[in-house]
Amino acid sequence: MRSVGDFKELITLPPYSILFILVISFVITLATTLVSKRTIDYDKMRYYRKIVAEYTRLQKEYAFSKGDKRLAKKLEKMKPAYSEAQAEMTKMSMRPMLYTTLPLLAIFWILRGIYFEIPIVRLPFALPMIDLLRRGSCFAPDVIGYVGLYFMSSFMFSMVLQRLLGISLD
Repeated sequence: MRSVGDFKELITLPPYSILFILVISFVITLATTLVSKRTIDYDKMRYYRKIVAEYTRLQKEYAFSKGDKRLAKKLEKMKPAYSEAQAEMTKMSMRPMLYTTLPLLAIFWILRGIYFEIPIVRLPFALPMIDLLRRGSCFAPDVIGYVGLYFMSSFMFSMVLQRLLGISLD
């Protein structure tokens, strides 16, 4: 029977480290996506996004029109709906974080204990300005650790899951 120490050693070595981070990323992304689906009214969110986009478009048009009074009046009339839409969108986007923040912090605390300063993937190219995010890490510019792999895979999984569950905002 394998011990926890054996399992920890196994998941710190490639390819198991990569697979483990990908599985963790998928599970976390699936959980947060399902929480978002349950806590956000996506039809309202799409409606509010249209209001914000229209107001922003009119603002740009007004900026280029050099004082068009018709546009100024339209913007002034639309301002309360725009402000309400922005406030509601912010409130809706914060709801899932109430449920996911503490579990995510716990998971990353555990992962940091396992993968701190362990290179996970060597890329075929160097990432520009990666040192700005690393704060003195020993990794080369073409190496990413567990956080980098997690975020890259989570972004990909999130796009796919949102499409599959019908909650993408496009």
